[in-house]
Amino acid sequence: MAYQLWTSPVTGYRRKGTRAKEIRNLFENVTIRSVYEPLRACRLEEDAIEIAELLRKRHFDVVGVKEPERPITLFVRANTLNKGGTVRDHAENIAVEDLISDATPLAKMFSLLGSRHYFFVLVGGAVSGIVTRADLNKPPARIYLFGLISLLEMHLVFWIRKEFGDRWKEHVKRDRMAEAIKLFAERRKKGQELDLCECLQFCDKAALIMSSDDLCRLFSIAGTKSGEKIFRRIQSLRDLLAHGQTNLAEDYSWEELSRVVRWMEDALEKSDADVDKAALETGRDFIESFWSPANE
Repeated sequence: MAYQLWTSPVTGYRRKGTRAKEIRNLFENVTIRSVYEPLRACRLEEDAIEIAELLRKRHFDVVGVKEPERPITLFVRANTLNKGGTVRDHAENIAVEDLISDATPLAKMFSLLGSRHYFFVLVGGAVSGIVTRADLNKPPARIYLFGLISLLEMHLVFWIRKEFGDRWKEHVKRDRMAEAIKLFAERRKKGQELDLCECLQFCDKAALIMSSDDLCRLFSIAGTKSGEKIFRRIQSLRDLLAHGQTNLAEDYSWEELSRVVRWMEDALEKSDADVDKAALETGRDFIESFWSPANE
């Protein structure tokens, strides 16, 4: 049961691995080293049109510029090279704001790449790589998103139970309940330990959350339209992840994806704080009778 998975109903103990912070801490050690690509470079005196054609064939938007016996400090954009001349005529300095360390946690990239298309990557103090929005489609980034969405669904079920008790069934349409009951029966046949609420579809859980003013405040949902928009985008992202679609921003922009990820991170932090309070209240009068190796 999800409640027991999170907190002990006897002691109020909050179990490890159920907080959003713990998911993010896990990904602190997963950096952009796992997804960035080596930065390719051309020479200053090369023909701009020829380099533009090479970039077009490889679907590159930018490329580094190599100067003799110097580290890379310049780059060119594919869309400026078509004007002709040499690469030197179009080279730009790599600015500080264009740079990011290869030690940057991967989880932060959804926020950082929400407002721009790429960063040049510093490896050992030298510009050696590039990370783009496309790199967020790779498995390491997908695992982080899947973890966030899975945890969010657990939070939704937790608060539905706490807010409505068994009355949540009264707020679900008959055909939707029928689907949940059918899924529940199928899972019970397989010996899975769960309850009916966990068998609701994501959209049904979201609707229950939005039917409560208190839960809307908890998850910072301004209104029904706002909530529907947020949950619709999360469900779309969930489906894209589940079906292995190549582009996670297929149904909406990368800017919107970035906002959805930030909303999930913030919502989970707020919810976590209240789950902890509820757990402490549950175990307020509990006295431990067992010993632990940690406190011998």
